[in-house]
Amino acid sequence: AYAGGTPFQAEIYYFNLARGMEIPFTIPYFRIVPAEPEYKAYDIRVAIKGALRFEVPSQKEYIKAMFEAWGGNDTTLQELEGKLKTLLTQEVTQIVTNAPRQTGIFVMHFNQLIGELGNYILAKLQQKIANYFGILATDIAISEIRYDEESEGYERLKRITEEQAHTFNLEQEKNALLAYEIQRET
Repeated sequence: AYAGGTPFQAEIYYFNLARGMEIPFTIPYFRIVPAEPEYKAYDIRVAIKGALRFEVPSQKEYIKAMFEAWGGNDTTLQELEGKLKTLLTQEVTQIVTNAPRQTGIFVMHFNQLIGELGNYILAKLQQKIANYFGILATDIAISEIRYDEESEGYERLKRITEEQAHTFNLEQEKNALLAYEIQRET
């Protein structure tokens, strides 16, 4: 009756519903200015390496995002990965650049607060990722924060803070990052 065809267009989508899918990312060196007025002249450069863990909680939301944001094209995991990495590079750079000013953490303490910083970034990005990609970001696991130790700003800031026996309260900084996450959840 339909000459071997169908009376309507049919499309088949395959979804990977595995939990904990992971996309590694590397953010190249970018500039951060310390929030403390006495150290603003000593900007430093940092690079971040980590992984975004996510899942597709709803095929409906994923399809909606695919059609609205991506024009309805079929999307492979590699294409999704590329789009996520672009977003992560832009957003993580901005979030980390502003973190000292917004939370009061000292830029030289990022490595000691690596887990809390990952949670802070996730809290800031989770809704944007859900809206744009239709996926649930479950974790941002930062594996490395690398300072450009050869830069003049880093060397000067390290020397000054060591000479002054500069001590920030790490517990207080950790609480500042956690407070943002708690505030977001309420």
